[in-house]
Amino acid sequence: MLEALRSDSVFTERAKDLKSRILRYKLALRKHLLPIVASEGYALGFLLSGVAIIESVFAWPGIGEFLVDMASSRDLPALMGLDLIITLFVLFVNLVTDISCAVVDSIKKCE
Repeated sequence: MLEALRSDSVFTERAKDLKSRILRYKLALRKHLLPIVASEGYALGFLLSGVAIIESVFAWPGIGEFLVDMASSRDLPALMGLDLIITLFVLFVNLVTDISCAVVDSIKKCE
């Protein structure tokens, strides 16, 4: 964002006597919002992958503990069902992330 604040377009807008808040949010943040939205959306899938380890270490009840219990008892239908639910959740989050990226990209192009 510091690089965007030093760009020629921001320098031109600053010469037109725009307020620094408008410069930061309208010009600089919009240019760098797309990578932030994309990386945060895809990071949610990685957060979900570590849930089994965290819940088994701290003995918290939840999906991760269920996953470990079903794997140790070799309950394949329950494992496949949980895998399907997790996969659908990750696909839904990726769809929302892609739609958000398209919206942010169209806002950026409309300027």
